[in-house]
This record gives sequence, structure tokens and C-alpha cells, in this order.
Amino acid sequence: MRAMPGHRESGFSLIEVLVALAITASVFLVASRLYGSALGATARSEQMTQAALAAESKLAELGVAEPLRVGRTEGRLGGGHRWIAEVRDYPGLSPDLQDRLPVRAYDVTVTIAWGAAEASTVTLRALKLAPRPRHE
Repeated sequence: MRAMPGHRESGFSLIEVLVALAITASVFLVASRLYGSALGATARSEQMTQAALAAESKLAELGVAEPLRVGRTEGRLGGGHRWIAEVRDYPGLSPDLQDRLPVRAYDVTVTIAWGAAEASTVTLRALKLAPRPRHE
């Protein structure tokens, strides 16, 4: 069929529509991946924050309920978290100076682990001073 003189056909060809759909789909795919990645990062950040707060709490608790003792203790927290506390004599003091102090210095490390095979961890470390045990 012939077009009438002075009359142009308007509209989009099938190729133009398919190209526009392909571009739209590509943009949507990239945006959805970015959104999913952001959600994953937010969840990891929340887990790290909860673990850091739990480690801080456990670190503050050590030496309060019962005296600090050199060694390792561990336990479980809610939410699938496990804690490990290690107490060592503070290595920054000479034994002579350590004996003359009215307090004893401890190097205390608390680690919170969670996730698959507890692969994710947060560790806090502090120097704690405690009264010298009477039997020394």
C-alpha cells in the first residue's frame, strides 16, 4: 500500500521497541542487584553492631561478678552468638614491677563469633586492673 503524499507514518518500529525494552531491563537488573547488595550490607552491619555490643558487655562483666583469673572461658549468647574470653597476665610489665604494684594487670580479650561455622567474629581487648589475690 502506498502512503499518501505529505502523510508520514508515525510511531515506533518493532526494533525500536525491543531496544528500549532491553535497555529498561538492563537498568532494572543493575538496580535490583545494587538494592540486594545494600540490603546484605545492612544485615552484616547490624550483626557486627550486635556482636560489638555483646563483646563490650561481656568485657565489662569480667572481673565484676567474680575475680579475674588467668585462663579461657566461653559460652553461648542468644541469636546464635558464641563468646570466648581469654585472660592473661599483662605482658607490658616486668615481673619485678608487677610484684610491687598493689593491683594486678590483666590483658583481657573477648571474641564474639557467629554465622556459618562461626566464621564472623568481633574481638575487643582491654587492660584490666584488679586487686591482688590474697594468696600471692
